[in-house]
Amino acid sequence: MQASFTGERETVYPNITEGKLFRSDSLVEIHNVFKGDLENQDKIIVYEPAIIDEDNNYVTIDGYKLMDENGTYTLLLKPVKNKEGYAISGMYQGKYNNNIQKNGKNVTRSLDYEALSEVDYFGENIDHFKRLKEKVVEKYEVLSD
Repeated sequence: MQASFTGERETVYPNITEGKLFRSDSLVEIHNVFKGDLENQDKIIVYEPAIIDEDNNYVTIDGYKLMDENGTYTLLLKPVKNKEGYAISGMYQGKYNNNIQKNGKNVTRSLDYEALSEVDYFGENIDHFKRLKEKVVEKYEVLSD
């Protein structure tokens, strides 16, 4: 599906006693559905494996970059059992920013979220990410001009 982030996000902090990791619950609006039961203009929660904490530090798992309001995204999602939201299929295999050509700029291991504005993914699997994104772009023709 293609969707955009609405700007509404809730930070969920870890709870070690319950075995919960941190995440951001991000509200997105769907623009185009390739497969599944969701409809255009539906708004859904997407669970993202990153947060901006109360000290404005960017905390991420495996280089995942949070969606922002400037992008349109191709999302490969799966419903989460007993939850209202959707999980991204894989840490870096299921979210691609259509506004960033290829993988965007290279970035050092900075946790400054503002420095990531032109970066799609910055984890250890960049080459694999690039190959997957090329396949998604080719199949769904989703990159912006």
